[in-house]
Amino acid sequence: MRKINYWVVVVIFVLASFLIVRIETANSGVSYSARLDKFPVKIGSWRGEDIKVEDHVLDILGTKDVIIRRYKDKSGDTLILTVVYSDNNRDSFHPPEYCYIGGGAKLISKTKEAIPLEGGGNFITNKLVMKHSGGVIKAWYWYSAGDTFTDSYYLQQADFVWKAIKGRGLDGALIRVSIDRGGADMERKTKDFIREAIPFLKKTL
Repeated sequence: MRKINYWVVVVIFVLASFLIVRIETANSGVSYSARLDKFPVKIGSWRGEDIKVEDHVLDILGTKDVIIRRYKDKSGDTLILTVVYSDNNRDSFHPPEYCYIGGGAKLISKTKEAIPLEGGGNFITNKLVMKHSGGVIKAWYWYSAGDTFTDSYYLQQADFVWKAIKGRGLDGALIRVSIDRGGADMERKTKDFIREAIPFLKKTL
């Protein structure tokens, strides 16, 4: 029995070492894929304007494929779309509430929100409501893992581990849409924007 246990431990150790090497190899370097260049500035009635991303932020994220874009509709309402993409670094993605809280915001609630799709079914996102010195921030976010969207950080990371075992690339993204003012009508507009943006995100990521 002791011999069997010994060899089980050895096998687990070898597999774990192999997996770590795979992941570390895939994580090395900085992404320069520039897929996001093709993401449209115009989505429905919304027009976007890029917000400059500072170099030190890109260094922290470990990827240059980052969009932070302010979209405005004809009535003057605004929202911010953030997309962080990498094809080789799973550390580029983490739940955005950590950044908000680190910046001094207080998390009021985190829930799941289902956004009905035109073709039927629901698109599931995470919804954050946070309070900061300037008021209230609401944010909807989700992840991509390859060509699949998920609201779960852990499912995205599990997909990366599986790809690492198979020696494939670790492409994925964090997508977030946020607003800092407005009531139910602005929430409705934001969810309409997300619904319209999804097909473009699928083509781009």
